[in-house]
Amino acid sequence: MILRWLQMVDEVHGYALSGQDPAAYRLLRTNDGGRRWTDITPGAGAIHPNGPISVVGRTTMVFSTKLRKGVFAVERSDDGAHTWHRSLVFSDRRGQGIGQPFAVDARHLYVALDEGAAAGSQGQALYTSSDGGHSWRFVSRTDVSRVRPRTLPFGCDKSGFGFSTPSRGWAGGYCAGGYPFFYRTDDGGHSWRRQSLSGVAQCACEVSAPRFFTPRIGGLYVMGFTMNGGGRPFLRVYWTRDGGTHWRASDPHAGRATGAVSFADSRTAWVGANPPGGIRGPFNRLFRTSDAGRRWQTVKLPFDVEGYQLDAVSATVAYALRAVDGSSSIRLTRDGGRSWQTIRAVGSGS
Repeated sequence: MILRWLQMVDEVHGYALSGQDPAAYRLLRTNDGGRRWTDITPGAGAIHPNGPISVVGRTTMVFSTKLRKGVFAVERSDDGAHTWHRSLVFSDRRGQGIGQPFAVDARHLYVALDEGAAAGSQGQALYTSSDGGHSWRFVSRTDVSRVRPRTLPFGCDKSGFGFSTPSRGWAGGYCAGGYPFFYRTDDGGHSWRRQSLSGVAQCACEVSAPRFFTPRIGGLYVMGFTMNGGGRPFLRVYWTRDGGTHWRASDPHAGRATGAVSFADSRTAWVGANPPGGIRGPFNRLFRTSDAGRRWQTVKLPFDVEGYQLDAVSATVAYALRAVDGSSSIRLTRDGGRSWQTIRAVGSGS
């Protein structure tokens, strides 16, 4: 069994994707902390997630699927994957792939369509649902020409969208130079404007799509290199408590981060990196906060975290999966990263 992506809901329950072919991933569930996994792929194993799923609470799940070229749908379950409901099919002739759907609340969801990339630029379209994912409508897309005002630019790779309410949201991305890619909408994604972030000037850096825990409380991160890529590595984690009007920066004093920041909750975040000032490996430091970035703890890891997906569950519990090339082994810590045990994942029929 090769796992490619992992999300634990708590220390016992979680979900994963397995397989080598991204077009044929299997959806798995564990009820014993990651040791045994049951295949819950819908349609008797015929409906495959296009990528990571979104889990809301313990029983609601949504994922995207590409049916054929330019044709997409979203699958939803509200009973822990016992039954699934497919959305109305929607088409976009520019659409090459579909991202992970996210829920603002029980009725309002959004998803990004990939419309192709070229030399550090990427097209993206935003679709939204206001009936719980049953039907989807087009909102806006990036503009190559920039003729239309207040649209997202084609330049820079995209990191997706994050919404605090059905109308207020942000778009993140990676730029090889210039100002960070961070845009805000107040009309549900129809128009966009750049929003600055304190403590970050011109850089070669990625801004994540924000993750919101309530309509007012959320977090995001920026990582990369200063001076348009010619400077030192840096990482900033930002929190908001006013729905994104203001973002407070926090510096873990890390070296080069090796993967996404994992938010366990509105106050807790984990990230792997190398020591301060470092550019090359080994990436054997864990930086962790449980007070929304006011203080950071640093732990030396017993393994190189490069290529791992960190999945933080709480201030003390986290899982780590080597997702870059897939693995059947999962690492688990229950003491804030000081010690780790290895779990061998097996199928329910193994």
